[in-house]
Amino acid sequence: MTRKTLKKVSGGLIVLGLLVLLFPFFLFGYSKAMSNALREEAESSYNVENSPENPVQELTAYIISEKDKSSDTGETIPAHEEYQTGLYPEPAPELIVQPKNGEVIGMLTIPNLGINEAILEGTGQKELAKAPGHLPDSVFPGQIGTSIIAAHNSSTFRQLDQLEEGMEFSVTTEQGVFTFSVTGQQILNVNDTLPNMAYPAIALETCYPLDALYLTDKRLFVEASLIKSELKPKQKESLN
Repeated sequence: MTRKTLKKVSGGLIVLGLLVLLFPFFLFGYSKAMSNALREEAESSYNVENSPENPVQELTAYIISEKDKSSDTGETIPAHEEYQTGLYPEPAPELIVQPKNGEVIGMLTIPNLGINEAILEGTGQKELAKAPGHLPDSVFPGQIGTSIIAAHNSSTFRQLDQLEEGMEFSVTTEQGVFTFSVTGQQILNVNDTLPNMAYPAIALETCYPLDALYLTDKRLFVEASLIKSELKPKQKESLN
């Protein structure tokens, strides 16, 4: 190999190395620009305010049964109106229409990390380059089971490990506002799965370690459980 060829090869490797180093910064800038536009769309679409018609449901278990039951007064109580206090808040109902990949489905607000971002349906590269994404195979935020929200460690979730047990964050969707409390963290291999809880739960996922400038085979999960739900009036009507 001639000296001229060596110079070309070394020059190409240097350029390639610079591109690899600069890519996270490009991704961060692109994600920031896209998330700002998506946040405005989400804020206008999913703004939920507390009001007498939109009461807060705290520590109220939602019992799903196959048939109606009778109360002590002899009145028939529909299955969806049977509650038991002390377990978990009223969960989100089933969706009537499933969102398509790339659609804005809500807002993720984490005060401790200064995060207030739109959530897209889907966790492909196209979605995660713009904003946090909801894993379609998991339940919708606020429903019974474990909902998974993923984002890049170079953008939205770059400080995800700072979320400690007891810290709260919320997810706002067309169904209402759902507040979660962090229960813990764990690091898993990329092919490992989380259990689908029997109560409303959520897991925030990102690549680990958080400062990695390359693809990794580890994932950090911050797990949380539902502690408060504020269903929109139309959602409460759908249960009756």
